[in-house]
Amino acid sequence: MRACLGYVAGGVLNRVERMIGVTEPISLQKQRLWMAAGKPEKAEREIAALAAAMPQQKRYNAMLAEMNMERGRYGKAKEYYDRVLAADPDDEYIHVQLAEYYKRTGKPDEADRELAAAFDNPKLDCRTKVQLLGSFYSNEEFYGSRSHNTFALVEKAIAGCDDSAEYALLYGDVLMRQGKYGAAARQLELALGADSSQFEVWEALLICLTELPEREDDLNRYAARAAQLFPVHTLPHYLQALYCMRKEDYAGAVKHLEQAARWGFTKGYLEAETHMLMAEAYYRTGRYDKAWRAFDRYLEMHPDDWGTLNNYAYYLAEQGLELEKALAMSRRTIEAEPDEANSLDTYAWILHLLGRDREALPYMERALQHDPGSDTLQRHHEAIKQALQ
Repeated sequence: MRACLGYVAGGVLNRVERMIGVTEPISLQKQRLWMAAGKPEKAEREIAALAAAMPQQKRYNAMLAEMNMERGRYGKAKEYYDRVLAADPDDEYIHVQLAEYYKRTGKPDEADRELAAAFDNPKLDCRTKVQLLGSFYSNEEFYGSRSHNTFALVEKAIAGCDDSAEYALLYGDVLMRQGKYGAAARQLELALGADSSQFEVWEALLICLTELPEREDDLNRYAARAAQLFPVHTLPHYLQALYCMRKEDYAGAVKHLEQAARWGFTKGYLEAETHMLMAEAYYRTGRYDKAWRAFDRYLEMHPDDWGTLNNYAYYLAEQGLELEKALAMSRRTIEAEPDEANSLDTYAWILHLLGRDREALPYMERALQHDPGSDTLQRHHEAIKQALQ
């Protein structure tokens, strides 16, 4: 019944059209009726007639292109897109439409080029460009297979934006993924100035700043603020502790590390690193029992960290505690790194403390071969030689 009514209405419209000629209201009405009746070919003919009657109106060719795209007739669609382009090379959307055409026909490089051409058009505002980027590419394409092109498009889209803060988070993320940490940090700071409520943005900024030694004080300042706003997150506390360690403020480091441990470690994030710093900070502040427990916990997670194992052994030796345990740990380090001067020194010195100077001397001499300028190694070497006299 609906189809019959469509034919009746179409006949009436045809009679009107013969009387007054082709007009947009009638042609568009007929096109909708044919589409409702399941006759896309006849619907297309109505728009084609309208385009022929009004060649100055480029939008009819654009409509014909879209109709053919929907039907999978890509070659025909391209003909109509080319007509639009020829009629108005400054059309702000024609390159977007051509980009979609190339994407559907399996030509991603051409699609990228057309989108770049669209972004060169000053008629497209920043918001529209960013929205197009978000809808045109999948997440995998944007950050993965097409990232080389999409990241360049982001820069083109945002260039000259009046409200740059609105797009700073996106741009900062893109710059960070490219390893441009300084530029990324500036964008993320801009984003936080507009909205400081998302920890993920703080986290990204802190990670960027860890790559910028010249901004160490800024890193500590932002970490302190993030810790106030998001106390349950480990990273800000850990970074403040790291800053204190670099400044030899070991008591301050302990305070921040204990705060991190108090809140726990989500899926083990920074748990090992926190215990390693704790071990050093506790030792430096004379809290030896806590230092040994922190060392033991860290080495449970990273048993082959030879540097930490060597430090643990040396600290035990410094305190004259558990020398056999220290010797066994030190032995593992020199077996793993036989040319490491510090490890050889530690092993030799523990042997010396155990009264085994004849065994210690060859290891100390090997240590000096690898680091002849070390005052500590020279002192230890002299002490061992004197013990043998």
